[in-house]
Amino acid sequence: MNEIKIIADSCSSITKEEATSLGIEIIPTTFIIDGTEYNPVDCDIPYGEYYEKIKTCKINTACLNEFAFEEAFTPIVENGDSVICVTLSGGLSSTYKNARAVADRLNAKYGNKVAIIDSLSGSSGLMFAIMEAHKLAKEGKSVEEIKAIVDKNALGIVSLFTIGSLTHLHKGGRLSKATAIVGNALKAKPIIEADGEGKLSVKAIHLGKKKTLKEMAALVTNDVDETWPVYVSNTNVDNEFEYFKEKLLEVNQNLKLISTTIDYTMGAHCGPETIAVFYKKK
Repeated sequence: MNEIKIIADSCSSITKEEATSLGIEIIPTTFIIDGTEYNPVDCDIPYGEYYEKIKTCKINTACLNEFAFEEAFTPIVENGDSVICVTLSGGLSSTYKNARAVADRLNAKYGNKVAIIDSLSGSSGLMFAIMEAHKLAKEGKSVEEIKAIVDKNALGIVSLFTIGSLTHLHKGGRLSKATAIVGNALKAKPIIEADGEGKLSVKAIHLGKKKTLKEMAALVTNDVDETWPVYVSNTNVDNEFEYFKEKLLEVNQNLKLISTTIDYTMGAHCGPETIAVFYKKK
């Protein structure tokens, strides 16, 4: 019987334990600190220590190349099974494009066995597509049906976050140097969202983190579909994280909050003191 294997890249922030329990394969997007390469799936650096390190250390990341996807997909399709792969937003990385290139080659050879889902998000924003694809596969839906339901953010997922400093977004090529310098000087705290193309854009700017978090909570509760979970993530900033969750529940106690930690690779770009929220809009 043909099975559908769900694969995700590690930028999904899915833990090794979660992936094992769901039978999901993770492809690691490695990162390099001061010349030493780390596998985020097996990394044992405590998050607190990691986010202190990246304040001063040189850190590099790279998108997943075609070889990584070729290595993951080929044994599955050769065995007669199919693949659904959920990737980091194509607007933020070439990971999606590389996965698509491999899928196109394998589909030409083996038939339509591989579908790539562009999450148009990052970190726990990928979890909606991963979990929905997993559920649909269990229900017996085909690869084509799952892709039609989930791909290109067909689920209507919103990704919002605010950060401690604009420096890391600038270093990662997501923000201009001038914007980062001016924003840091003013102690501006932007609310950043992933737009319809999965690229980052500034939705609002406030002076002061608490005011920003309060406004971000209001944005969520204005249009959230409370029948779906709300993923709330952070990069080791516990006090502000708890404050944000309190603000969310003050407005709507029915929200099903799932607390997560932003993974090492995504965290290298957004930096310490980041708080993010991912939800399905009405």
